[in-house]
Amino acid sequence: MKIQVASASIPGSAHLGQSTVLIGKNNQDAMRVSPELGPSRIWTGENGPLIALVSDGVSSAPDAEVGSKLAVRLYNTTLTRELMRFQTILVKMMDEGLKLKSDPLPKSFWDRVDNNALAPLSTLMMALGPDDSGFRRTLNDLFIFTMLGLVHSEKFGTWIFGPKGSDGVFSINGEVTILTPQLGNKPISPCYRFVPNEFQEQPDLMQTVVHKYLPPGELESFVIGTDGLEHYIKAEGKKMPGRDEVVHPLSAFWEDEEFYNGDSLQLYFRQLNTESCRLHKPTPDEEKLGKKAKLLREGRLLLDDTTVIIGRRIVDESLAIGGVE
Repeated sequence: MKIQVASASIPGSAHLGQSTVLIGKNNQDAMRVSPELGPSRIWTGENGPLIALVSDGVSSAPDAEVGSKLAVRLYNTTLTRELMRFQTILVKMMDEGLKLKSDPLPKSFWDRVDNNALAPLSTLMMALGPDDSGFRRTLNDLFIFTMLGLVHSEKFGTWIFGPKGSDGVFSINGEVTILTPQLGNKPISPCYRFVPNEFQEQPDLMQTVVHKYLPPGELESFVIGTDGLEHYIKAEGKKMPGRDEVVHPLSAFWEDEEFYNGDSLQLYFRQLNTESCRLHKPTPDEEKLGKKAKLLREGRLLLDDTTVIIGRRIVDESLAIGGVE
């Protein structure tokens, strides 16, 4: 059994600007998929578990894309290493008769992932801001980000995880969950643990938790996305800018094979956030009524940066568009 994967990331309209007024903010989201899947984008399990990560750099931080891009790389490397270590224990437990019907990874595993993934960021913040005010400034400028991830192993199961206080959207086997910050509209960066802050009475908000676990063999489809995907869900059924088609329901991401063809998913999201301007000329009858040509503008649909990784199980690789490498 194999998993076919696709991904896309686009800047939100709030970062791009409106009409001729440009803001010029970067896309502050980041994503990572491993192992490297190649042109086929099909995971077979031969090179380790499937890891998919999305991170949202909080827009109030001027260079938050730095933190989000580093975070997905550090968490990916750390997860790969820690899973290799722990699978020896799991294999032994299964050989002794353990049936994986519930999550076999203890909280200590995720604590170790957090500590090892974030340690390099702490070191970097101390190097860039050696005193207390410099450390805080570096944190606030670069390292305010959220995290949401998936780990899938045919032998051990599937985990959806992230810091408890982070936001984002995920779907497992068609069941959609929207994660909202627990303290108002304030998504919690795991790097807040390094300084006293307004959330210090709730340190668990900065710790990685498992949002969903599926036993081995149960994963059929998944979607993980930054909170910009909420804007997508609200736009479902609306007309796309400059096009006759409407926005697909989220279910199309695991039902429609076209989204797994080349760069189709990325192109689709670009179309969602490409503002359309066209000249509407009146009909002869409208001209008789004094109506004149006017410029029609259809705005972008996704306000926030939006990043998504999608996947679906395929039984036979011949069913996958593009075949296999």
